[in-house]
Amino acid sequence: MIQDSATFPEVLANRHALVVEDDKDALDLLATILKIAGAKVAAADSFDSALEALKRFTPDVLVLDIGMPKYNGYALIAKIRSQALTQHIPAVAVTGFATPTDRDTALSAGFQAHTHQ
Repeated sequence: MIQDSATFPEVLANRHALVVEDDKDALDLLATILKIAGAKVAAADSFDSALEALKRFTPDVLVLDIGMPKYNGYALIAKIRSQALTQHIPAVAVTGFATPTDRDTALSAGFQAHTHQ
């Protein structure tokens, strides 16, 4: 159960997070958790909408799904890392791909953390 903001520590107070997830329920859940933790959140449901969000929102942290249609999270982190303004933003891969190889692949691709659903 998610606690309300009165009892949940705001560990992300005044931080900006970009959450990218193609599953609406998962996107809503991740955004809600980050908001409760105090973050200002921009949510995107695809590679293209994430790049659009980055034009108007500079996050302190990225939370990216790996398994998305068309362009996956690896393509997205590569694009983000290729741009000077976003190349150093910490990124967390949130994915159902949970093997040690998947973790190594995510870290090699430019993520700082890998967690599975």
